[in-house]
Amino acid sequence: MEILYYGATVISWKSPDVASGDPLERLFVSSKASLDGSKPVRGGIPIVFPVFGALELPQFSHLKQHGYARSSTWSFTTVLVDDDSSVSVKLCEYICSPVSALRFLILRQLLVPHQR
Repeated sequence: MEILYYGATVISWKSPDVASGDPLERLFVSSKASLDGSKPVRGGIPIVFPVFGALELPQFSHLKQHGYARSSTWSFTTVLVDDDSSVSVKLCEYICSPVSALRFLILRQLLVPHQR
């Protein structure tokens, strides 16, 4: 699995091909996607917060499509599990809402079972 700090987006996850046993990519990431943090990734598994799509209410019209969590730079927090059965990591981001005085702590925890 490969995760970008920008948007905490999972951009790669491979599991064995049933026929050959070779690792096979399971996620789509556009060939036009920027992986340098200049804009949100097109594809993969993103964090969408606080909205999906564009908001139609005028007071939210300045928000980016799919919210602001996918265009924030996240921090690696900790390895929760790393043993023979799986690997689990946690990333977090403190986000100040551009539309209110609210501040959010968003955690992304990923658990990946080891393939046998």
